[in-house]
Parts: sequence; C-alpha cells; structure tokens
Amino acid sequence: AHSMVGHMTRSDGSVMRTAPFVILIHLIWLFLWPVLNGESFRHVILPTILSVPVFLYLHLCTFFYDGPHTGRARYIAGVFLLSYVLSPFNLSGMGYLIFGFFTLAFTVPVRIGWRVIALAIVLFTVEMMVLGHRLNTMIGVVVPLMIFGIIAVYTGYTTLQQAVLRRSKEEIMRLATLAERERI
Repeated sequence: AHSMVGHMTRSDGSVMRTAPFVILIHLIWLFLWPVLNGESFRHVILPTILSVPVFLYLHLCTFFYDGPHTGRARYIAGVFLLSYVLSPFNLSGMGYLIFGFFTLAFTVPVRIGWRVIALAIVLFTVEMMVLGHRLNTMIGVVVPLMIFGIIAVYTGYTTLQQAVLRRSKEEIMRLATLAERERI
C-alpha cells in the first residue's frame, strides 16, 4: 500500500520486498575500520553492536511503515540520531546517516530532502569538531557523506521523475484506448 516497500515495488515494476534486508550487508562498514584498527571491544565494538538492534528496528519500520510520511520521517530522524549517538564511540556510525539519506530521499520532496541532508552533514561535522577530531579525519568523513548525500537526492529525484513519466504513459494509453472505443 503506502509503505516504502510498496512504493518501490510499484515504482519500477520489480519485486523489491527483499531490498530492506539485502542492503543491510552495508552494516559491515560499521565494524570494518574498528576491527582492522584493533579498536577496543568495550569502548568501540560493543557500543556499535548495541546500536545495531536499534538501527534494525528503525530501518525496518521505515521501510514497512504504512502510514503518513510524517510517521516514516520520525523513524528516519531516529536513524539520524542513532548516528550522532554512536559517533563518539565509532565514527563509522556515519553509515547510519547514509542509510537515513536514502530513505529520506524517497520520503520527502527533493527541496526538503537536500536541505535536511545538508543540515545533517553540518551537524555531524560540528560533532566531530566538538569531539576533537583532526582535520584530515573530518575531511575523510565529510567528503563521503557529501557524495552519498548527493547520490541519495539524485536517486530520489530520478525515481520520482520515473514514476511521473510512467503515470503519464499510462494516462496516454488509457486516453488512446478510450478514443479508439469512441471511434468504433
């Protein structure tokens, strides 16, 4: 019906009911750098592990919520907040923001989506500054956030345009069929 999965399933004609689960493979990025850098289990890995069930709840609610967009926006805001809460322990928590960018881009109009994404990146940058991260670390985090933010907005926009085009084609076909019936 009105769930994001329902929208995606209708939007391109393919069955995307598994998409919310398949994209979870990207959660590996939350653990990759901390494990490779030998970070503390108690101070980095454990808080990250504890954040995953909260994220899974918010993520799946975002995709399967069948109410007004304001309800879905609350779950997306929760994903953003989770990113800010995890970042003092693990900067890879920026991955939650990226998940949020894409769901937001399919939920709100483009003019709102890019502004919220830009604000989220600014807030994450300010948080990194407050936490005392070096400039090269901040650049290494902000650049990917900006790139994925742009990709999310572009993907949301093109999906919307494809849906509009598809509806136009369906209307043209309906009118052509109606005109042919009247002619006969």
